[in-house]
Amino acid sequence: MLRVSSATFLVLAAACSSETSSILPDSGTLDGAADAATTTDSATSVDATADAKTDGGTVAPMAAGSSRVVYVKVDGGGNVAVKIEAPVTARFGTSTGVVVSTQTFFTGKTGEFYQLSAAGLGLVHISYLWPGWNDKQTGAKSDGTHDYGGEGDIAAFARVMEFATGAGTDVDGNSLASHLPFALESGNVGLFAFSHPGIAAVNVMALHGERFSKLAYFVGRENPTYDAESTVELGYYGNAGKGDAVLNPLYNPSQWTAPGATVNYTSIRYDSATKVPYFDIDGDKKLSSADHPLGDRIPEMAGKYYYSSALLHALESSKTLTTWPSTLATAADADARWPYRTSTTRYAAVAAKFPTLKTLLLFAKRDHVQPAPDKPHIRHAYEGLHTTGKLWVRLNPDAAYLAWAGASAANAGADIEANRTLSATDWLSATSLAYDGTKVLAAQAEWAAIAEMADRTHKNDWSTNLTATLVTFAVPKPTK
Repeated sequence: MLRVSSATFLVLAAACSSETSSILPDSGTLDGAADAATTTDSATSVDATADAKTDGGTVAPMAAGSSRVVYVKVDGGGNVAVKIEAPVTARFGTSTGVVVSTQTFFTGKTGEFYQLSAAGLGLVHISYLWPGWNDKQTGAKSDGTHDYGGEGDIAAFARVMEFATGAGTDVDGNSLASHLPFALESGNVGLFAFSHPGIAAVNVMALHGERFSKLAYFVGRENPTYDAESTVELGYYGNAGKGDAVLNPLYNPSQWTAPGATVNYTSIRYDSATKVPYFDIDGDKKLSSADHPLGDRIPEMAGKYYYSSALLHALESSKTLTTWPSTLATAADADARWPYRTSTTRYAAVAAKFPTLKTLLLFAKRDHVQPAPDKPHIRHAYEGLHTTGKLWVRLNPDAAYLAWAGASAANAGADIEANRTLSATDWLSATSLAYDGTKVLAAQAEWAAIAEMADRTHKNDWSTNLTATLVTFAVPKPTK
C-alpha cells in the first residue's frame, strides 16, 4: 500500500478536542466498573510544523500539545500506524517519559486509536492501530490483516514497542525523540493495558521483549489472564454489566488452582431460546431460575463468539445442540486460539526477559467485568510476576498518588506496600486489597498508577511505600 511521508499525517484539534481516558463513567457516578472518560486539559492542537520534514530521516519537532501519526515497518512487509501525543508541559521540567497503551482485540472493532490521558500527565502517549485497522478521524490505516491478538498482531505490536523505547524508527528513519519538542528521559517507558488487552501486553513482553529491553514498567488494570476469565465463566455483572454480580455457583475460590481457576463443566447445556449456554444446576435439562446462564460479554474473533475450551468441549459432549450455530466457536476453534491468548503461561518468560521490570496491578473493589471476590485474575498476575517471577509488583497506587489524583476520601485505597507476601486467606478477601471505586474515579486511579510508576522510574525510587508524591505536577481534571 502506498504511504505518504509519515510526518504529513496530522491529528487535527477537532479530532482530539477532548482527549479521553476511556474509563470515566458515562453517568458521572464514581463507579469502578465504568468505561468512558473525558478530560479538559490535555487536548491536542494542529501541529503547524508537521510538513517541514526534510530528506535524510530528519523531521521538524511537533508543537507541544499536538499529535502526529507516523508509520513503522512490520515483519513480513507493510506498515502499522502509530499516533504520538505530546504533552503541553513535560512532566520532569525539560524532559519526560513515554507510556504506550495496548489496543483491544476481542471485539468486532476495526479501528480508532486508544484514548488515554497520558499527555495530561505530562507524558508522551503512544497508541497504534492493529494490522488491517483504520482510524476514521485521522484517515490513518495499518496494512495487513488483524488476527485478534494472534502472532501477526503481536509481532506488529513489538515493532511499535521498539519505536516507543528508542530501539527502532519510523518508516522515514526518524526516532520518536526526533518528533518531540521535549527531551525523552532514557529508560522511562511504560506499558499500559486495561481489560483484555493485558493479554496482548503480556504476550508482547514474553515473546518479543528482547526487542525493547528499555521498557521500565507495566500498569495492568483489571486484566483477565486465561480463557474462562475472558469469557466471564466464573461470574459476571447483570444488566449489561451495570447490575449486581451474578457468581457462578460452581466456582469455589477456596479450591484455587494455578495457572487457571476452574469450574466443573459436566452440567453445561445450551438453551436454544436464549441462544446461551448454561449450567444445569438442578439437573432438569432445561433452563430455569435455579440454573446459571452465561453472561453476554463474550469475546468475538473472526465473526464467532468464543467460550473457554473446557466449556465448548463439554457443550459438544452434552449433545444439546442439534445444529451448531455458525456464530458460535467450536471446541476445535477454541483449542486453536486460546493457548496463544493466555497470560498465565507467559509470566516466567516476562520475568526472564525483563528482570528489572516493575508492575502495578490496578483494580477496584467492583471490577469492570470480573465479580469473583477472590479476584483470580489479579492473583494470577501477582503470583506469576512476583511470587514466582521475583519482580517488583505493587497492588494499586500508593495513597499519596491516589490523594494527588483526587480521591474523595483518605481511605480510598488499602495502600498495600509493594511485594507484600499474601496468603490464600488474603486472596479470599481480595476486595480488601482494592481501591474503592465509590471514592475515586476509575480515570483518577489510572492517573495515579501511571504517574506513580513514571515518577518512581524518574527518581529510581522503588521503596515499598511512599510518604508523598515524588514529582510536583498538576492533575488533569475530568469533565464528568
